[in-house]
Amino acid sequence: MDKQEVTDSMKVEIITELSRLRNRLIDEVAPAFQNKGSNFGAQRFVAWKKAVSSFYEESLPCEQLRFKGMFNTFVLVIKATDLETFWNNDGNRMVAYMDSLMLDIKNGEYDFTPINKDVKQVDIIPVTPTVKSKKVFIVHGHDGEVKSRTEAFLRKHGFDPIILHLKASGNKTIIEKLEHNTKDVGYGIVLYTPDDMGEVKIKATDGDLALRARQNVIFEHGYLMGLIGRPNVAAIVEGNVELPSDINGIVYIPNGAWEIDLLRELREAGYTIDPNNL
Repeated sequence: MDKQEVTDSMKVEIITELSRLRNRLIDEVAPAFQNKGSNFGAQRFVAWKKAVSSFYEESLPCEQLRFKGMFNTFVLVIKATDLETFWNNDGNRMVAYMDSLMLDIKNGEYDFTPINKDVKQVDIIPVTPTVKSKKVFIVHGHDGEVKSRTEAFLRKHGFDPIILHLKASGNKTIIEKLEHNTKDVGYGIVLYTPDDMGEVKIKATDGDLALRARQNVIFEHGYLMGLIGRPNVAAIVEGNVELPSDINGIVYIPNGAWEIDLLRELREAGYTIDPNNL
């Protein structure tokens, strides 16, 4: 439907349904995580996303792509309750998203024009799918134990972990070596460990420093997202580490559960994972 065709009554109906879906997230999904744990909560969240997607397909088709793109970045943080996991990962972001969307519609600032409006039909040529590389590039700091644990876990499940400092330099600079060893990887795992301390100047002057990952970790995280796409990069956070402010979609998980969550993300990225391991 075109922007000018949306009447005030239609806007009211859309806002009413968005409000209902927002409240369902708070009243149904969040308590599921709190009272019945992460597995049941995750199922209720999937049901909620399906309900939102169905509503968008019927009433806001132009919002469908944006909504699906909000679940790409994946960051794991050790130690959190199931409810904290939900709110920090998706809950807070979804509530803010719904509130902003309703406000845009109410203020007449939302463009209802379908994304595919006036696009001519074209013939689709089938493409033979390629086998996804099982090479997984590991970005790490100074915590050798976390690095070794992640490497062993990947090998156990049939992946080929790539660790930069273990590869021959061949007279290459660091950036050339990075480019060479990431050109055919299919996935990236970034290990945020508390190796450095830092803060904005005014706080640092008073000695108020926060735990941070190494600068190379943050740089290579962004590099990998640009190279192979955000859905193909997961970040595991060890301890209370300050994260870059422009990383969205943070997932907080209870201690000891990161392995299962990582396997699920690898499966979501297109890899075949043994269901018995999930």
